[in-house]
Amino acid sequence: MFRSTSLRIAATVASLAVAACAHAPATSDAGRIEGRVVALDTAPWAFDGNGTLSVDTGARTVRVALPARWNLCKGHGLDTVGMLKVGDRVRVSGRTTEDGTLDACTEPSGSIERL
Repeated sequence: MFRSTSLRIAATVASLAVAACAHAPATSDAGRIEGRVVALDTAPWAFDGNGTLSVDTGARTVRVALPARWNLCKGHGLDTVGMLKVGDRVRVSGRTTEDGTLDACTEPSGSIERL
């Protein structure tokens, strides 16, 4: 019984470690959008997860990744995300991931700017 429990615990820890590292890799496509903030979710920051900023460009709504450790980002303007609110106009540039999320953190040219 002890061995069975130990194996289950080890399997759970391994799956959690893999899940923590799982994220959509950035592609080589650079993206730049302008639009209105329609949602802002920073609650995942409390658990060191990515928050999201949803921006309505008029043609579509784009999700922007907001990493918990924005101070380690290469892009700029992420430290001002806390001042944004629904309805604000923004310009975001960065890399588009495979799932369509915009990542303004990975490259030095990435940014979030309130207009």
